[in-house]
Amino acid sequence: MAELLTIARPYAEAAFKHAREAQSLPSWSQALARLSEVVSSPAARDIIGNPALSAAQVARLMTDVVGSLDSAQQNFVRLLADNERLSVIAEIAAHFEGLRNQHEGVLQAEIVSAFPIDEAQGGKSRRSKPGCPRLKSDELRPIPLSGRTTLLEQTTCE
Repeated sequence: MAELLTIARPYAEAAFKHAREAQSLPSWSQALARLSEVVSSPAARDIIGNPALSAAQVARLMTDVVGSLDSAQQNFVRLLADNERLSVIAEIAAHFEGLRNQHEGVLQAEIVSAFPIDEAQGGKSRRSKPGCPRLKSDELRPIPLSGRTTLLEQTTCE
């Protein structure tokens, strides 16, 4: 796992830097998520690993299937295909999202409670204290224990 992240990190950081400068973070998030979904399919894995196909052919097939990519995103897919890195797109997308969340001051949270939590209580968790990141989303799910646990990404907030 650490090796995949080591391979994926420079691609994710380059994509993030470009997307931030182009003010197109949401578009890149969606494109990377779609590409990750496509590449995870068995048919795509067969195409990516097919020695009879050139990197350009693989890139064209991936961009055609993913659809609606801007020119920079298409170039990114070609770069990944040329360097045989399409197989780590899930890690690239995950790292990109982490960078985006950090840039936008967003946390993911999961609230686990033994008691039902109404929308008013759940909504409180989405607001943040001054100086703390805001929550991107939270999942409310009941557990068969007493009490309440809130799981957040590791961060320090005063």
